[in-house]
Amino acid sequence: MSHMKRSRVKAALAGVAAAAVALVGLGLTSSAASAAPLGVGNPQLDKATTLSVYKLVQPGSATALPNNGTEITNLPADIKRVEGVEFVVNQVDIDLSDWNVWQTLDQLDPKTVPLKPESATTKWSETTDSNGLAKFNFPGAGVFLVTEKVSTTAKVGGVDTTVQISKPFIVVLPSYDPSDKNKWMYDVYAYPKGGTSDIEKTVTEPGFAGLGSTLSWNITAAVPTLAANQTLDAFSISDRLEEGLTFDKVRDVKLDDAPLTSPADYSVTESNGVVTVTFVPASLLPGGGELTFSIDSTVVSVPDTGIIPNKEYKSTWTIDGDTGKTGPPPPVNSYWGVIGIKKYDLEDEAKVLQGAVFSVYASEDDAKANKNPISVDGKTTFTSDENGYVMIPGLSLGTTTSRDYYIAEVEAPAGYLLRSTPVKVPVTAGSVAEFELAAKYTPFSNEKPIYPNLPLTGGQGTMLITGAGLVLVAGATFVAMRSRRKAAALA
Repeated sequence: MSHMKRSRVKAALAGVAAAAVALVGLGLTSSAASAAPLGVGNPQLDKATTLSVYKLVQPGSATALPNNGTEITNLPADIKRVEGVEFVVNQVDIDLSDWNVWQTLDQLDPKTVPLKPESATTKWSETTDSNGLAKFNFPGAGVFLVTEKVSTTAKVGGVDTTVQISKPFIVVLPSYDPSDKNKWMYDVYAYPKGGTSDIEKTVTEPGFAGLGSTLSWNITAAVPTLAANQTLDAFSISDRLEEGLTFDKVRDVKLDDAPLTSPADYSVTESNGVVTVTFVPASLLPGGGELTFSIDSTVVSVPDTGIIPNKEYKSTWTIDGDTGKTGPPPPVNSYWGVIGIKKYDLEDEAKVLQGAVFSVYASEDDAKANKNPISVDGKTTFTSDENGYVMIPGLSLGTTTSRDYYIAEVEAPAGYLLRSTPVKVPVTAGSVAEFELAAKYTPFSNEKPIYPNLPLTGGQGTMLITGAGLVLVAGATFVAMRSRRKAAALA
């Protein structure tokens, strides 16, 4: 090969390489190497190559770090590495032994490049370690498509985190060494980054309360951090309310503790139990902030388990046309239970009592004073039925599986004394159906009033009363006969 031809080959390759290698650090790599073994200075196509991919969290500001395929040994401490992200590499069906191919490498589109048939020598997969590194080893030169897969196991600093997926990118190995025009890099480094949008939820339970009370679901979510050249196209947070809850309102919407207003900054929709808060992208710039708000819901019924879960909440965003969303979050539960009372005669347990009226209270003092009765589904009193049973369903246990309530009788059944002493009842999570199956009724008996006995059942008292009665009868008879004789005499 003539010197002129070798120079022309090297010049063409160097120009393509310099333009393409500059994209490595952005995760949109088309790192051009140099030509086939056409002479001195050309790369060795049969020499082993490596690609080291470091998945990072998008920093809040530009770092001025190189993005040319070289190793970055001085990453700032505040740039976080992402563990547990899978990258897949496919070999592109391009022959690098043809130097004319090199002139078109910077025009390759990751969406349309032809791939070689998949095999153990044309497809590789690695998952990032605790340093955020996924390293690939190849037997020789080639053009490679790198794709990040959706991950539900990503961690940042050991904590489960959802990180924006980087766009697929192309790497050519070996690559032109930007620091020495007479060298080629057989070990290339890429640093794709992604913004995070973690989401967390807590529940504010209503305390000692029943059906008809309010559950507030409190959401905290991170707005993705944007690179200087990225655009946030859309951002929303959705939450599916479980059956048994009705949506009331979204309130206290804030970005970094600064209040946001509707509709200038966000809008709220609800459909089939799914509450969606859609934010105006411009209101969230420059990105990286923390959103907080609460969704209020009313409890109208309780599942058989006594557990109201909330597990379908997520953030969804679009950056530069690419959409991402947070992975499955941990469920947040609210627990509810039942009080059942069995009312019967103190002297005869088989004799059940209908018509006893009860109220339920948060404390013994309230129960003794008959104040602050708890409302359950709009009622504060509960009456025993013809079988002597009282059911008080839907009592809040908060975020624990048990809670003590107090019951007190406020009206006794007809013919019985009021039992004024309250009873503490440990309530556990469950429904009426489960409760009835377990038959964990709280026994509550009443006694009849005891009247004083009159001395009419024998003995001396009976004789005295009988004698007195006879005297009275005799006296009345004597008076009557005397009156008749006097009347006859006057006639």
